[in-house]
Amino acid sequence: MITLLLRLFPFLCGGHRQLALENLALHQQLAVYKRTMTPMTRPRLRAAVGRPPVNAQIQALVTQMAVANPLWGAPRIHGELLKHGIDVAERTVSRLLPSGARLPRRAGERS
Repeated sequence: MITLLLRLFPFLCGGHRQLALENLALHQQLAVYKRTMTPMTRPRLRAAVGRPPVNAQIQALVTQMAVANPLWGAPRIHGELLKHGIDVAERTVSRLLPSGARLPRRAGERS
């Protein structure tokens, strides 16, 4: 309808700012798209933020090493992983340790 009006009355859009009919059709399509797409159904336009999750095999390996060697902490497991060419941060290893894998207290330590 707007395109018909612009064809009949080209002075409506102003002499200094002529809109091409193709651009007007694209603008109409974009307006329809914005009206019909809700925020939940819109495709993601941005990339995922943050670091990717740790590989499941690495998680299993850290858990296996912690269970097999209960006296090893995150620094030791991190060092062993580095020796095998697996580059994971020590903080990540400490987060992946099972909750029950706490080091026993040394004699003489206060609580």
